[in-house]
Amino acid sequence: MGKDELLKIWREHRGKILGLALGLLFGLAVAAWGLLKTLFIVFCMMVGYFIGRGLDGGQGWSGWWERILRRRW
Repeated sequence: MGKDELLKIWREHRGKILGLALGLLFGLAVAAWGLLKTLFIVFCMMVGYFIGRGLDGGQGWSGWWERILRRRW
């Protein structure tokens, strides 16, 4: 199987491959640490992602807080 074939498979089935990988990682984490600890880690990752996404907007912390408050209130 060559590189071109692997790239074609990746383009056609990207969502399935990523879903499978995430499911495997989640299952391994639950087996290793338990459900609650795994969910806490996933929660922390989501918070970090949203903070990072807000900072990537180029507005810094003040712009991020304004967007958060605008959505909530």
